[in-house]
Amino acid sequence: NRYQIDRDPHSEVGRGGMAVIYPGVDTETDESIAAKTLLPVYQAHSERRARFLREAAPELLAAGLLRLTS
Repeated sequence: NRYQIDRDPHSEVGRGGMAVIYPGVDTETDESIAAKTLLPVYQAHSERRARFLREAAPELLAAGLLRLTS
């Protein structure tokens, strides 16, 4: 798997009303990334999933993965 994500709850980078963000690494480039994951309570709601994807679309590397920059 190209992306290694640390999904340990103690490793969360952030949390919002619909999603949680975990740290990770792109194993091909060794760059830091963030994995934004829709909270389980919203995963079955097509409207929430669509909003999640619209908001993240400009930043996506792959499904739910964002490159971190400083």
